[in-house]
Amino acid sequence: MRSSAVKGGRPLQEVAGDPCSAGKAIKDVTVMRPAGTGVLIDSSVATKLSGITQNSFGRAGTYGMRLENNASATVSGSRFEGNDSGLHTALGTSATVTNCGFRENTYGVYANMGSFVTATNSIISTNTADGAHINGGTHSFQGREIRGNGDSGIHVASSYATVTVNASNLFNNGFPSGRVNLDVDIFLSPLPLISANGDFWGVLGPRDDETATANITNVQYSPRPVTNSLYGVPVLSPYVLSHSFIDNGHMNYKINTEWKEYVYAATSVWNGYRPGVIREGIEGEDALIIPIKDYPNEDPNRGLAWRSVSTYEVGINPPYILGEGYPPPAIVKIIAHELGHCLGMGDRYDNASENDLMYGYASKKFTPLTKNDTASYDAAYKLQ
Repeated sequence: MRSSAVKGGRPLQEVAGDPCSAGKAIKDVTVMRPAGTGVLIDSSVATKLSGITQNSFGRAGTYGMRLENNASATVSGSRFEGNDSGLHTALGTSATVTNCGFRENTYGVYANMGSFVTATNSIISTNTADGAHINGGTHSFQGREIRGNGDSGIHVASSYATVTVNASNLFNNGFPSGRVNLDVDIFLSPLPLISANGDFWGVLGPRDDETATANITNVQYSPRPVTNSLYGVPVLSPYVLSHSFIDNGHMNYKINTEWKEYVYAATSVWNGYRPGVIREGIEGEDALIIPIKDYPNEDPNRGLAWRSVSTYEVGINPPYILGEGYPPPAIVKIIAHELGHCLGMGDRYDNASENDLMYGYASKKFTPLTKNDTASYDAAYKLQ
């Protein structure tokens, strides 16, 4: 990365393949590339990165961060989105990752033979293939949130892999959702060394054959409270590092729903904490305007409401919400919860978060912002 790319501030347009200067401490940089590698580290001199925001916007042939030539890196408070691989490690390289996010890539993490990845208190979510694809090497996932990935949460594809997954939440991975939270290729011989302790696997757990063949022990079926400390703010995971629609300090929206009064009440929940962060959009502005739309479908599989990662809109299902008996205060909460996703926060499922607005299961009462919600919001806002 050229020296001009380490100043922070406004998004920086760079040519593809420009290597990151080895040995430098680089902080608070937005990396935008049309192709190639967002952050390429290609020297054995240790590199320290923090506050990196990188998105290749779904273009093919891209890496968020790629390590080559025995490189090593320590990365914190960063996110890598929209690539073929969010993190790609080659033979002889090592990455220590803390409080980071790898989201909406093809592979969140792609680790090759002879590499080392240590990932703590970070989120790997909504990648189209595997959350983490392991082709060998020694890797540790501690206090991770690995959810909603298309093929599997963690896919171990080599006998020469050692993987530890402790105190992490792995759920809703694979198809159907939750079927493949941890996947070990059944033809491998000898079997890879896998240890998983104190993890939450959702309702279905890991794949049926994994508990017998992969040395998974102490499987537990209740979420783990996981603490992050991004920018010194202690909050419960999962919490942040999803794509945010805040632009120049606020988010624009437009209404196409019969529930305008509920939308206005929901926006006031967040505006009451940070005035003006959500505002009704003005046509003709350059900033993205998020549609809030009705999708009247009583099919429960459609859900009560959602924030689409592909169409950039909030969808509401009024007939299903009313059919399930949610009163007006709960409707405000449902919409405010989805707006929280737009502001950069993820769902939480641990028992300690049951009273939070961003708790992942809907209740039939209104929930004001808790200290976890506001701390999560503060951390998300600082990442914009």
